[in-house]
Amino acid sequence: MMRVGSARGTLGFNMRIRILLAFVALAGLTLALACGDGGDDGANDEAGGGLAGVLGPDSPIVHISSPSIDVGSEGDAVIEVIYNLTPGIAAWTFDIKFDKDIVSVAECDPLLETAVCNAAYEDDTVRFVGASLGTEDETLFGSITFRCDEAGESTLGVSVETLADGTIGGPVLLTPYTEDGTITCG
Repeated sequence: MMRVGSARGTLGFNMRIRILLAFVALAGLTLALACGDGGDDGANDEAGGGLAGVLGPDSPIVHISSPSIDVGSEGDAVIEVIYNLTPGIAAWTFDIKFDKDIVSVAECDPLLETAVCNAAYEDDTVRFVGASLGTEDETLFGSITFRCDEAGESTLGVSVETLADGTIGGPVLLTPYTEDGTITCG
């Protein structure tokens, strides 16, 4: 009989398979959302956009920084998620909307190995999606390099499509606070 691990210090084979399957399922969901409208049929519109729960003192905060950039130059806006509860964030989809008459996107970086960004999701929106086994120690979830094309200000609107924790077997959808940013081009 072959023995896989021991009861001390290692996860059993069945638990490893369950974790792997949960990760694959979350990754598939978030990557599907990166490439389309996520199947939003409007069914949850009356319930506050489909995110479960109520805002409270332990709710995550999703915000984007507010850089000042010279016209004709590039600068970064960083997306940060503040959530200190275990098991951390395990699935996310964020959209960042901007004024395409003021700024354009040079590139985006998901900053986490288990995430992707789509700089061309829409002509005025960048999408970030990802999945993990729980991001308890991570706070930076993405970066967008903007180019200032015209003088003025562009709001960086944060929209959260999906935010779920890493509860094995039943991830919990989270309702975050969102904080928009502003790019000042001058």
